[in-house]
Amino acid sequence: MAPGARTFSGLAGVVIVVAVLVVGVDLAFSAAVPPPRYPEVEDGLAALQSNDPTVLVLGSSHLRTFDAVARELDRRTAGVRRMVSIPVDWGKMSSYRWTWEHRVRPILDEVDGAKTGTGTIPSLRQVILVTQWWDFRVMGPDDDPLVNLPARSWDFLDWLEDVWREGVTPYNQNYVLHRWTRLFHGSSLVQFRGRTVLLDWLKGVLSPESARESMETRYKDRLGHFREYVQRGGERLFDPGDVQSFDALLDDFRSRGLDVTVLLFPRMHGMLTDRARESPIGRFSEWMSLRCRQRGVRLVDLSWDHPLADPDFGMDLDHPTDDANRRFAPWILDSALGFLAGDVAELDGNGGKTP
Repeated sequence: MAPGARTFSGLAGVVIVVAVLVVGVDLAFSAAVPPPRYPEVEDGLAALQSNDPTVLVLGSSHLRTFDAVARELDRRTAGVRRMVSIPVDWGKMSSYRWTWEHRVRPILDEVDGAKTGTGTIPSLRQVILVTQWWDFRVMGPDDDPLVNLPARSWDFLDWLEDVWREGVTPYNQNYVLHRWTRLFHGSSLVQFRGRTVLLDWLKGVLSPESARESMETRYKDRLGHFREYVQRGGERLFDPGDVQSFDALLDDFRSRGLDVTVLLFPRMHGMLTDRARESPIGRFSEWMSLRCRQRGVRLVDLSWDHPLADPDFGMDLDHPTDDANRRFAPWILDSALGFLAGDVAELDGNGGKTP
């Protein structure tokens, strides 16, 4: 064998060994610490097209909670009332508007020729817009760049159009990066890249007491940071683009004859100082109450008044845990969203409405 061939063969062997080792480590970590697979825009769009929902929910990653609500609604109504969520992770009302206009509305506007010109989602009767003060916040230098549109809402043609117009930029590269993470959704090394999840798990195995103390310290530090962050939020309400997007969404919902509910998502009580309860929370609630009243839209304000305790929120202090969501679902369908199930005896298979 020629020297060059031997060198190439040896290099190929090293590459194969390293690849097998990395895959083996990834499989082991993925079995020990399975990465969560949270639903995103494309999952919601697929469900919208296949389930013919009666209720559509639009919002941010807080819609993970509404997966539990959807299951409970399905159980209570024997599948007659069906809820589908379109979660645009990382919020902002302008992102919801873009996703509605470019991804959701085209599906609703499709015509099913086999049904004599009716829409492909004929049962849709209600829409719930889930939001909070942050969705209307003027972004500042202490915020990360807002890249959820290319990452979560774009399709390939959106990416291609932006690259054609702008060239390859850090902004449109988020589409490619997110496609990569979605492709390897079961890989812990890919999903937890840049995060401490795997190191925390190893530390918990090797030194449980030290890991517990580290987590408690991190929790306290994060709580202090977010308490200060929320307080400053009152100084940055309201972003004109988000206000305009909110109004445009309500107008479009109403023009389609949809029953509209705006729901302010629960905030963790311990995160809110007295100053934060006054503004942005109180100020935002008052503004939203007036806005919805002027437009004849139902408002469900759970910003402060809700049954979730602080331990019901995860380490990110923002999303309720799975167990909390399971308890929250029957509560909200027994109270603020009780109208979704209505009188089961009157359910008629036509989206819960008689013709």
